[in-house]
Amino acid sequence: MAGNVVQGNGYSPCTIVQDRDSRLAQQSRMDGMSGFLLAGVALAGSPGPATLSLAAAGAAFGARRVVGYLAGIVVGMVGVMAITASGLRSPIAKASPR
Repeated sequence: MAGNVVQGNGYSPCTIVQDRDSRLAQQSRMDGMSGFLLAGVALAGSPGPATLSLAAAGAAFGARRVVGYLAGIVVGMVGVMAITASGLRSPIAKASPR
C-alpha cells in the first residue's frame, strides 16, 4: 500500500487521469463517427453519376435497351468493392504515377 496514494474518494491520481484520458479518447472517436454517419446518409440519399446516367439512358432509349449498361455499372461497382475489400488499393495507389 506504500506505493499507492489513496485520496479521500478512494481513487489514486493515476486512475483519475486514466479515466479522463479514456473518456476523451471515446469522445473523440464518437465525434468522428457522427461526421462519418452524416456523410454516409447524405451520400446514400443522393444519386450518383451512374444512377443519373442510367436514368437518362433509360428515358432516352427505353428500359430494355439499357439493361447491358446497368449490368456494366453493377459489375464495375462490385469490382471496385472487391479491390477495396481485398486491400489491393494501397499497392495500386503506390504504383500509379502522380
